[in-house]
Amino acid sequence: MKKICFVMGTRPEIIKLAPIIKYCELKKKNFFIIFTCQHYDQNMSDKFFKELKIKKPKYKISIQKKRKSNYVNLLSDQIKKILVFENPYIVVVQGDTNSSLAGAIATTKINSKNKKIYLAHVEAGLRSYDYRMPEEFNRQVIDNLSDILFPPTHIQKRILIKEGFSKKKIFVTGSTISDSLNMIKFKTKIKKNFILLTLHRHELLIDRKATTNLFKMLDKIANETYKKIWFFCHPRTLNILKKYKISLNNNFKLNGPVNYKNFLKYLYNCSFIMSDSGGIQEEACILKKNLITLRLNTERPETIKIGSNYLSMEFEKIIKRIRKINNHKPKWKSPYGKNVSKKIMKEILNEKNFVPN
Repeated sequence: MKKICFVMGTRPEIIKLAPIIKYCELKKKNFFIIFTCQHYDQNMSDKFFKELKIKKPKYKISIQKKRKSNYVNLLSDQIKKILVFENPYIVVVQGDTNSSLAGAIATTKINSKNKKIYLAHVEAGLRSYDYRMPEEFNRQVIDNLSDILFPPTHIQKRILIKEGFSKKKIFVTGSTISDSLNMIKFKTKIKKNFILLTLHRHELLIDRKATTNLFKMLDKIANETYKKIWFFCHPRTLNILKKYKISLNNNFKLNGPVNYKNFLKYLYNCSFIMSDSGGIQEEACILKKNLITLRLNTERPETIKIGSNYLSMEFEKIIKRIRKINNHKPKWKSPYGKNVSKKIMKEILNEKNFVPN
C-alpha cells in the first residue's frame, strides 16, 4: 500500500491537517506523521493531537536555537533522513510555515532520475505579495516545489495560473478548516459582550513604537465600544510585550494558549474579532463572525469580497466598521466548501495526476 507522509510543526497545521489524517485512518491508508515541534508550548502542540483524536506523530524533531539563519536547512536535513528511511509515495505539507518549507525542501533534495517522492501542498496559491512577511516567501517556494496544488478557492487558482503553474496540477478543494470545525463540538452560550484579540505576526510586532501605538489604539477601541478585549496571547507576543515594557490595563483580559475547543467557544461567542491571523479569517468566515484584520493586506481576498473581513490599522476606520457590523447581521456564504479532505485524498491517490506531461 502506498505510504503517505504528513509534515507539520505548528498548531494551525495540526488543526488543518487533522481531518485529512482522520480520513486516512477511516479508510485505513498507510501513513505516518513527522512533527517538527516548531510550536514549543505543549498547549500549542501535543494536546491538539489528543483533542482532535488523531494519531500521534511517529517522528518528533527538535532543532535547538531556532533563530539561527540555517534553521530550515537543519530541519530539512533531519526530515530528509526520515524520508529516505520510510520511502513514502507522497509528502503532504500545509500552509506557509518553516516546517512546511523544510518538508518541501527535504522532499526535493531526495528526488533524482532514479527516485521520486511527490509533494502535495494543501492551501496553495495564497498571496499577499507583502515580503515583510516570512510566510509569503515560504508559500511561494512551496508552491514551486510541489507536484500537486490544493488552493482553497478559484481566486487562488487564478493566481497560480497567472504565475505560470500548469492547470493540470491545480485542484480547487476548499479549506480543510471547514472539516476541522465539523470535528469539534463546542459550547455556544456564554456572555458575548467582549472583543476577541489575537496578535502574533513578526512584521506587526518588530518595532517598539509601532507596537506601543497599536496597543494604545486597541485601548481606545475598548473605551469607545465599552467592551473588554479578551487577548489570547501567543507566547512570543507575551515576551515582546515584556521586552517593550508594555503593560495592559483593565480593558484587557489576558489569556494564554487554550485548547482548540475552548478557543472556538470564545471565537463563536464574542461580539467580534480583531486579529492579524490568516487562519482566523477562514474560521470567522465559516462561523459567521465579523472580523477586523489588523493588517494592510490579506492572502484571503475572498473574505473581503463577501464582507466577512475588513482590513485596517486606523482607529477612525475601525470604529466606523464596528458601528456598521453592530447594525447588520452576517449574511455571507462561506467560500470554503465541505468534505474538503475527501476531495484532497481523492486527487492524492489518483496516479494519473502524477504522470509526466
